[in-house]
Amino acid sequence: MQQFSAETQKIIDNHKADFNCTNYISKLNSYGGYNAYIDLLGGVFKKYRNFKGKVSTVQQFKEIAEYVWGLYHIYGFDYFNGVTYVRWTGGSPFYVNDKRGRCNGGKIDDLCGLSSKDKTTCCNWAIDTFLFKLGILPNGNQKYCTQASYGKLITDKNDLQIGDIVHFYRDQKGVFNPNDTSTYGKSGWHHVVIVWDVTPTSIIVADGGSRMQRNKGKWLYEVPKSGKGFGGDYGTSDKWLARRIFSVNTIPSKENKTIDDMAIEVILGHDINGASWGSGETRKVNLGKDYDAVQNRVNEMLKTEEIFQKALVRHVLTGKASSGTKREEYLGDKYQLAQDGINKINTAVKDFYASFDDEWCELVKMFMGIK
Repeated sequence: MQQFSAETQKIIDNHKADFNCTNYISKLNSYGGYNAYIDLLGGVFKKYRNFKGKVSTVQQFKEIAEYVWGLYHIYGFDYFNGVTYVRWTGGSPFYVNDKRGRCNGGKIDDLCGLSSKDKTTCCNWAIDTFLFKLGILPNGNQKYCTQASYGKLITDKNDLQIGDIVHFYRDQKGVFNPNDTSTYGKSGWHHVVIVWDVTPTSIIVADGGSRMQRNKGKWLYEVPKSGKGFGGDYGTSDKWLARRIFSVNTIPSKENKTIDDMAIEVILGHDINGASWGSGETRKVNLGKDYDAVQNRVNEMLKTEEIFQKALVRHVLTGKASSGTKREEYLGDKYQLAQDGINKINTAVKDFYASFDDEWCELVKMFMGIK
């Protein structure tokens, strides 16, 4: 799974060697300080350095995630596997792979707007740093993570939404009950992640704990909605619960969209920004007066692959599917179907023009209004 957008990954690759244990304070000062350095990075870093207010869209949520985890990659050091990692150890925000996990040289003055003690990818502080940058926490507040008693309780993976905070328990005493907060402290809370995305078949979470260091900087993990426990890298244990302390706008916009555009988004499971029309009654509410027209078109498109392919190609050619990596992410397993359709058109056009000499080709272009 791609961990960052192509633009953010390029920035990280260009700057992940900017700092080391002995030079980072002087190096940061040489750039003019933290703010100047972040602006130099550009991309999501410059865009969200001075972000104020509360996140409201899926796009903002994901871009700010790249801001936070991207800075973890740039600022941290791990000489054993080449990835970057930040961990609070009491002596430094930097983690190196030794027994004490310390990096001599002091502390960077600022990371994501929090004080030095809050700079970490020890899982709970990583999520708090993210929540702070999202505008959810006015200050870093570890209680949101370790107590797991705030917000709406979620215990079914199929009910999870972007932004839900997932807590894991060891429960060695066998007393864990997600519906009884008094058992949380007795159950050995040990890890926390945040839901980064939801697809029709899986949950993708952002993880800032030691798993990130063990897996060479990987911070996004996909788990199936089906199966025992939370699944994937998190095993088959059912000792977990989630809390919804905020919601982002996960409903797609209808602006500049046709019925076909919305039908394709329903089939794909999301729009270009990762927002979903939902299913069942939720879809009816979200689509409103357009529900019948969209659903009828969905049913029509799914009758044959060719019908859907034509609609998909039109969706791409009208600019609704972005380009490059973003298009691949958006179309998912339907990307090749769309590309095959576009290739078919290219071949047909080339064959058509091949049957005329240059003058006739110019006349055909004039007739069709092509410059």
